[in-house]
Amino acid sequence: VDMSEKGIIGEQGDAHWKCHHGSKRVVSVWKSMKSCVTGLANNLEKASPHMYQLYLLLKERPSDQPITQEELDLASGKVSLDVTEAGTFLKKLRSQRENIRSAFARQEVNALGEWDQAKFEKLLVSWIVACDQPFSAVDDSEFRELLQYTHHFALPFQIPSRNVVRRYVMKLSEEGIAATKQLFSVC
Repeated sequence: VDMSEKGIIGEQGDAHWKCHHGSKRVVSVWKSMKSCVTGLANNLEKASPHMYQLYLLLKERPSDQPITQEELDLASGKVSLDVTEAGTFLKKLRSQRENIRSAFARQEVNALGEWDQAKFEKLLVSWIVACDQPFSAVDDSEFRELLQYTHHFALPFQIPSRNVVRRYVMKLSEEGIAATKQLFSVC
């Protein structure tokens, strides 16, 4: 539309939209608002709660997933739904959204790979040696709570004790000494 509800045309860059839902009110987005659509969203929430729910679902949708013609027709008011149809349609959209979210969650887990306790223990020992931490650091309750919190795998999470860490470090030392001896024996 050409002007606001109050009959104001505004400056270049101002836009006025007639809501096709509820009271059919004209809502303005002024250039000074810097494309903030809060007023539009608030109007939609009051005028048509189902359309507001559609707006929220579409807003959360990943940018690579296009809006369907059916959704465009609903949003523009070309097609109207009664309360029952709207509820069914929104339920279908929510289900699709949850399917997408769970697919992304599975993809993230797959990208991380399967849990490897041996790799974890090797990384832990490397951290202890590189950061000059005492073997007992793995027994500190705060350290264990931190690792438990960051662990997102379904498999049980086991933090090795200081004695296990000590054995790993000693084994690394023995391997290092053996490698050094072999290096000098070749020379």
